[in-house]
Amino acid sequence: MDSRAWRRLPALALSASLVACSGSGLGDILGGTGGQPQGGTVTVEVQQVQQSRQEIVVRTQDGQQGPILYDANTQVVYNNEQFPVTALERGDIVDMRIQQVQEGYYTDLIQVRTPVQERTGAGGTGGTTDPGIYKIEGTVGQIDAQNARFTLNMTQGGTVTIGLPGNASASDRERLQEMLPGDYVRVEVRPIDQERAELVRFGWS
Repeated sequence: MDSRAWRRLPALALSASLVACSGSGLGDILGGTGGQPQGGTVTVEVQQVQQSRQEIVVRTQDGQQGPILYDANTQVVYNNEQFPVTALERGDIVDMRIQQVQEGYYTDLIQVRTPVQERTGAGGTGGTTDPGIYKIEGTVGQIDAQNARFTLNMTQGGTVTIGLPGNASASDRERLQEMLPGDYVRVEVRPIDQERAELVRFGWS
């Protein structure tokens, strides 16, 4: 792997702020109670992506929570680039173009307004001010759950093997167990050499 690849990926940056949703509940915001197919664009906060059900659990600003269906045709756009739905993280603020279908509500287009990291400014272990920590992204290759490591095919080129540290959090270990080859992930890592790195945290801060 070209060691310069660590430095090629720019940090995410958005200046957009959370826009208030109208309505008093998820049903009011996403389609009302008239029983007719309705649609439009709503601003919500991502709570969870449930790949097995192809659902995105979202929360409105007034605290209402519910699932939105997606499929292989659903586009996620951030900074004029397209990403898979699995790239969404809890706390991301997004605009969803939705329509009412027989099973509930479905989205075919998701525009990321404000990533969770931009909203919170929170940092993982060591924080982003640590010059030894790098932000990388890509698709998961091989997964070795027994030895707590996986390979990442980076979008900026090259493949790196990422291992979880011995003191990894329970949530990070659970994330590893749930990952599948081909999943798109963003991680902060501390390089060990040109082919290996230690996970600092999933997601970017």
